[in-house]
Amino acid sequence: MVTDVLFGLQQEFPGFRIWQECHGDRKRYVACRVLTSTRPHSVVTADPDELRDALGERPGPGNRPNGG
Repeated sequence: MVTDVLFGLQQEFPGFRIWQECHGDRKRYVACRVLTSTRPHSVVTADPDELRDALGERPGPGNRPNGG
């Protein structure tokens, strides 16, 4: 099931494959780069805002819509 938050993250950062994992009552977001030129390689966090901040720190190919 794709939540609104997860869908938004996927749209905002098309250079990453982003999904949500659930372990018991704990949820976390996982993002892994699609292209080798994209940074960072991967991010794992329970906080979607922290994920957004981490993925947006270093603009590179695929980090921003329209390659920006």
